[in-house]
Amino acid sequence: MTLALFVLLLAVNSLRAAPRDEIKAAVTLDGSTDVSQVSRAIFLRGFSAVAVQVKPRDLPSYVVGAIEVRPDLTRSIVARALKIASKQHPGLTCSVVSRIVAAAIAANPSAAVAITKAAILAKPAMASCTIAAAAAAAPEQRDQIAALESSYSLGLISAITRTAEDAIWHGSGTINPANLSDMGSDSGVVSPEQPSTR
Repeated sequence: MTLALFVLLLAVNSLRAAPRDEIKAAVTLDGSTDVSQVSRAIFLRGFSAVAVQVKPRDLPSYVVGAIEVRPDLTRSIVARALKIASKQHPGLTCSVVSRIVAAAIAANPSAAVAITKAAILAKPAMASCTIAAAAAAAPEQRDQIAALESSYSLGLISAITRTAEDAIWHGSGTINPANLSDMGSDSGVVSPEQPSTR
């Protein structure tokens, strides 16, 4: 009985297409025959169409499949996968990011630094997870990957700490003269509730 169950499971798994084959099928729906020759936009559209239908735990396999088909689009594939994962699950976790980054580096080890940059740009709030996963997946490039942390740190700080109010204020140039005071004095705030003592 266990042998029959094993054979049945093997048959079911063989019926399911490999991620690479699913991506190729989606990309060639427009009539293209050579996936390596389609435009970046068409390939990413096909990858996205397939990736939005898979569970987050399976997404790294699809990232690997896409990179195997189009290694020249590695950075775009990683960025797109992270954005899809965060749209599907707004509380994107470090483990999902780490698995996607590690899978991408395993598929294209020579692009470890570029993969890390793309992942940081796609999800700046997950930079520390990205850098840790990349350094673990490509220890021979650890120094170059670690250098990304300092080069992106100022931009990341502003991106992470930015609030909705920051995006709305455009600096109208209006200054309330009542709030202007000598910076050297300890007079405090001047307002109707706290009139000036001068």
